[in-house]
Amino acid sequence: MKRFKLLTAVLIFIAAFLFTVKFTFYPISSYFLTSLGVSYSFSTIDINFDGKIKIEKLELSISKLLHFKTDMLEISFSRRSRGFLKKDIAVRKFKMTNSVLTFDSEWLRKTTDITVPDELPFFPLEELNIDNLKIVAVIDEKNGVIADKVSLKGNETYKLKAENTKLFAENISEKLDIKLNATIEAYKYVYILNSLDFETKGIKLSGKKSDSMGNFKGNLSVSFEKVASIFNEKAKGQLESDFVLNISEKTPYIDAVVSTLGVEYKKFQPWDMHAFLNITPTIVQIDRLNLFHQDKVFLSLDGGFSYKKKRSQVVQDFSDLTLTTV
Repeated sequence: MKRFKLLTAVLIFIAAFLFTVKFTFYPISSYFLTSLGVSYSFSTIDINFDGKIKIEKLELSISKLLHFKTDMLEISFSRRSRGFLKKDIAVRKFKMTNSVLTFDSEWLRKTTDITVPDELPFFPLEELNIDNLKIVAVIDEKNGVIADKVSLKGNETYKLKAENTKLFAENISEKLDIKLNATIEAYKYVYILNSLDFETKGIKLSGKKSDSMGNFKGNLSVSFEKVASIFNEKAKGQLESDFVLNISEKTPYIDAVVSTLGVEYKKFQPWDMHAFLNITPTIVQIDRLNLFHQDKVFLSLDGGFSYKKKRSQVVQDFSDLTLTTV
């Protein structure tokens, strides 16, 4: 309780400091922040003794990174237990309406190494209410993504809605409309994807949680004709895949059944394929890959590829001939 009171006092002090800096020493603060590439402004700010802060007409710029503005931002804090005698500061409520987040084009051009942590972090949020968010990630007039009217709402179970997204690139013939809807459970150290619906031209991905352990069952469908038309190419055929993402065991993995039918590209017609795959963080294992000719299996493959060893092993079975290559 003492720490919570201390946090509230600190927040009140910061807000009061912002007011003082903003309205009393604005020339000095403006010069100092500008030298760091940071600028901000807001119209009003309200602070309650329960730790809630409400800011209206907030605008923030960080040079060579982003520009952000919102009509209203409301945030409050609390303490949350994550075990015996272990407590963390959590965001009890985060509300934001009519906002625009624009990333700097130079920053988007930079390459960034993304590392996945061995353990998922403690989830520090509770009630989320983000409504009418626009995200602009544009490199230049020919390349970028703009997501409009994005919403993310919920408490422990969150609904993400982004049905008005445009992707454009100089090597595709048209702007792609992207629709995304998802339901996610997130609390403490638990992260579960309850449902997912993703759709763009020629590609559809959907699925939902299949059991109480959080395993996810989904389907992927790809129309090569529609995808090829994006690049001003012509193709035929379909890819279908049913998969299960298993996260109930210590090491997550994906079991997938992948099939292709009627594929044709520039008069080249590869065989139809039916494959059983097991994908883990370290290896892709082909349990069985069958190639068909005139509706009959004529070639089967087993094998695997290790990411770490960068070494593959394939067993081919063709009629009476068996060949192992490493």
